[in-house]
Amino acid sequence: MPTEQISSLISEQIPHFTEDQIQAFTKEQIYWLIYIQIQALTPQQIPVFTKEQIEKFTSEQIPFFNEKQIQTLTETQILSLTTEQITWFTKKQTQTFTKEQISAFTKEQIQALTPQQITYFMDTQIPYSNEKQIPWFTTEQIQALTPTQISVFTSKQVLAIAEEQIPYFNKKNQSIYTHTNWVIYRRTN
Repeated sequence: MPTEQISSLISEQIPHFTEDQIQAFTKEQIYWLIYIQIQALTPQQIPVFTKEQIEKFTSEQIPFFNEKQIQTLTETQILSLTTEQITWFTKKQTQTFTKEQISAFTKEQIQALTPQQITYFMDTQIPYSNEKQIPWFTTEQIQALTPTQISVFTSKQVLAIAEEQIPYFNKKNQSIYTHTNWVIYRRTN
């Protein structure tokens, strides 16, 4: 299909695209998908997109993926998200990330999350970060954590907090700060 025809597809056609048809989209054709076409993609179609296709979705497109579509992103697709794309996820999208998706984030992806996005994570999602990811949090991200988010850190997550991160837990996170100081004291003495 010629690229110029992509924008003329009606939303009713999109759910009928086969795996082969979706994978045949070029990077340029991905760019031309408009919001009603993105919203018409079924959750079953999302995992079919290749790494190269996922990398081509723009800041204007990503916010139009719905929660069910986001939940069907595969680990490979999550890993293919650029740091710029990570910053485009909305509150609703961020709140639908699954355990497997969150634990797949790389250091660069974790550090690309804005402080505002950090506040979007639901308390039930916080334990999904694995202990290797905790030291990757930036100063701004640590300071953005809410007291409730901090209170659901697992013991493995608390133990993974890097010593240099501790001073950045502010007054609202004092309970973990105190607990973390004790943990670090125990580690070093």
